[in-house]
Amino acid sequence: MDIKAKIETDPELALEYTLDNGILFKGQRVIVPKILRNAVLQVLHRTHIGISKMKQLARRYVYWKGIDNDIEHLSRSCEPCAKMKSSPPKAQ
Repeated sequence: MDIKAKIETDPELALEYTLDNGILFKGQRVIVPKILRNAVLQVLHRTHIGISKMKQLARRYVYWKGIDNDIEHLSRSCEPCAKMKSSPPKAQ
């Protein structure tokens, strides 16, 4: 059974998920297919804002199972992020 049929036949799923013009949503967030996840991660990460802020931003707009782990892995393997994390705070 495809996802559209599941949503149409299961009232609980219909409360949590919607399908609009071929785009699947969980609440207000787009469910990102596996093939696009790396591209979404790169967009979220391009300003090197750190793990917490990346998670906050992602939680506003996108969803996939394991997104937090994917964000953590990407940030921890990023050299500029590691340098930013280890540098002392700027004087004010």
